[in-house]
Amino acid sequence: MTPRSPSKRKWIPTDRDFAILADLGELGIMTTRMIHKRHWSEGTGVRACQERLSLFRQEGLMAERRLAVTERQGTKIEPHDLVGPNPTAFVLLPKGAEFLETHNGIVAKRVSRSEPSHATLLHRLFVVACRLAFDAGFGSHAPRWIHEQDCVPGVGLAESAEQRHVLYERFRLEDRFAWLRPDASCLIQIAEPNDSVRFVVAYWEIDRSTNSPEREFGKASGYDCLLRTKGYQRHWPELKEMEPDAVRVFYVCESQKRIDELSNVFRALSIARFYRFVIRSRLLTTPDPTVAIWQDVQGRKYSILRQPSP
Repeated sequence: MTPRSPSKRKWIPTDRDFAILADLGELGIMTTRMIHKRHWSEGTGVRACQERLSLFRQEGLMAERRLAVTERQGTKIEPHDLVGPNPTAFVLLPKGAEFLETHNGIVAKRVSRSEPSHATLLHRLFVVACRLAFDAGFGSHAPRWIHEQDCVPGVGLAESAEQRHVLYERFRLEDRFAWLRPDASCLIQIAEPNDSVRFVVAYWEIDRSTNSPEREFGKASGYDCLLRTKGYQRHWPELKEMEPDAVRVFYVCESQKRIDELSNVFRALSIARFYRFVIRSRLLTTPDPTVAIWQDVQGRKYSILRQPSP
């Protein structure tokens, strides 16, 4: 007599399960180790995390995305576990978003409804890695974010790209159009000792040294139009009633050499003062916003926040 196989154990979601799903709904894509680092205690093995993610996949809440990454590309993305020939990432599916909203009241912002190219997914992981590091320096007062792929609610596929995507901008110049599509934007709110609040808008360019400095220079006309027309008020409607204290274009680069190359071509721009550069490895390992790891086109160093008074 053949014994019956045991029945599938009923899944009872935990607070950590909801937190993982909420993270995916907010960030859009994460690797196993990103999830493990945020939701398991330091020193805990990754196996428990892998088993939980496997359960989510079985339930149809998230999907696995294997990325074809070369060894040279892989070495660029440490320490966020994208090294190796076949790194794996995870995205939230519509069923997972519905489950999260129904049982926890959280509306997921970034739900996977297609399968973008490996290059696109890899680039989004770069953005998420930089965002997690930057946010870590602000604790519970982390900035709010718009990602490159975020769409305007209710605008269908029949509309143009600049109408569908929040950050996609097209400006008519005398003899051509200027285009702009930052990798992300964030709104930083800085509480001052006198109980006032400063607002800083940042636009992010995650630079992997794949474009020539001249091509990056070509983006400057889009940023110039954005700043002159106060386009940041379209992206952050709460700023329509006030001017931000600062607007910055943050370039995350792979080396000081690359920063120097870009600084040389940006230096003559009228908007050069808005640019700040940081080496990616410094950002990922030094998230403290009071440390001066950012520099302008002249090489002067800056921090995001001032050092607290003694």
